[in-house]
Amino acid sequence: MMDKKTNLKINYILNAPILTDWGVYEFFEYNPEKISLDLTDAKSAIGHKSTAMFLSQILGVSIKFNRVRINMEINDVALIFRLRERPPEGKVFSEEELKNSEYILGILRRIK
Repeated sequence: MMDKKTNLKINYILNAPILTDWGVYEFFEYNPEKISLDLTDAKSAIGHKSTAMFLSQILGVSIKFNRVRINMEINDVALIFRLRERPPEGKVFSEEELKNSEYILGILRRIK
């Protein structure tokens, strides 16, 4: 018997695991073998054009550059793009630099 993937409805796409309000959150690594993502109505809060373009390529859907503040409500889920190393202050990576960087995709969920 095969394990079924969990389908996760994503509310936001972020380029950092930001806690937008007081509450209880869980943050874990995205595993595409165990989780399928529903990005249909996900709101992008990706603040750099190159990151939005790179995410569009790796996720296979159009991710918009959208430098906005969000407020996660209870049960909201965000897909997080996170570089494994912190860039120097003021550094904005090009799309090519992002392709050659180590990154991780995570899931941030507000529980309470």
